[in-house]
Amino acid sequence: MDRVSSPEGGCFIRDDGPAAGRVAQWAVKAFRPGRPVRDALLLEFFRESVLVTGVCLGTLFLVTPDVSPARAAGHLVICAGLALYGSIRVARAARRPFPAAVRGFRTVTRPTVVVHHDPAVEPLDAVVIALLCERELPLLEKAFGVRLRYWRTRRPRVYVFPSAESVEALYRQPFTGFAEAGIGAVILSGADCNPELVRHELAHLLAHKAYGAWPVKVVTEGLAVWAERTYGGSAVHDVAAAIAGRSRKPPAELLPPHWGDASARRLWELYAAAGSFTGYLIGRFGWPAYRRFYRGMMGTERAFRRRFRRRFGLTFEAARDDWLTKLGNGELTGRPGRDSFDPE
Repeated sequence: MDRVSSPEGGCFIRDDGPAAGRVAQWAVKAFRPGRPVRDALLLEFFRESVLVTGVCLGTLFLVTPDVSPARAAGHLVICAGLALYGSIRVARAARRPFPAAVRGFRTVTRPTVVVHHDPAVEPLDAVVIALLCERELPLLEKAFGVRLRYWRTRRPRVYVFPSAESVEALYRQPFTGFAEAGIGAVILSGADCNPELVRHELAHLLAHKAYGAWPVKVVTEGLAVWAERTYGGSAVHDVAAAIAGRSRKPPAELLPPHWGDASARRLWELYAAAGSFTGYLIGRFGWPAYRRFYRGMMGTERAFRRRFRRRFGLTFEAARDDWLTKLGNGELTGRPGRDSFDPE
């Protein structure tokens, strides 16, 4: 999924003190050119796994006993066709925008994450992003109760572009971050990168790894925003209360179950509202109950409303009204722990 930046934006604040000097010295040793195109093509290859399927089917038919020559020849022709089709798909994947965009990227390798970054990104910033991912990943893994490992690439990949405009040019959407859960990769804007953005995108990967589904926006983005712990530097509930206090929109527009394209300001407000609503649900029903709710298939609004009522015992509209009431009365406070989602 994605992460929209706040209207104020965000960036790394460089510390030129002794600690920064030690990090810079370590960066000289750890920084080396990598193979981001290989990783990108590998991920695309497994996404287009028709070739692997063809080879496996061919091997299966060849080792099967008592197969007539005519039938074996037919099977081989089918498998050769599948392999050719898969090769064409992989060749097309090599010309897709993502592999082409990361050509020439450099690499910072850490034990739990691999960061590929544009040469325009400062090497020290790339190292800071790698260390930030390495710090936040085990905390989120503990909260979700699952390890973020992929059998084809082992460690998750993080691709850092120099600016939000670079990410927008790649995805044609105004986002500063994007989670490619299907291939186990995170795409970030280096100029806007901060702990909130890193936790948001890693939360998307872990949620998909743990539950394997993409529910409606209020669920997916709500949990990812709640996992950030803060939103624009402030508590998520405080930001949502400020938005609800000055907004004259009806509840159905303030927090719809799903939304499509919108302005950056509108998306920023929707994300904050969804995060606060998720924190309200977790605080009221507990993280185990919300996790069971998340595991269901909720790709449509109708399925979402049906599952919401079945799991929580009330309608989405009733829960939204109660959330707005408590938000207006200042009853919603706190934020999730670093390694848990229950409010502190």
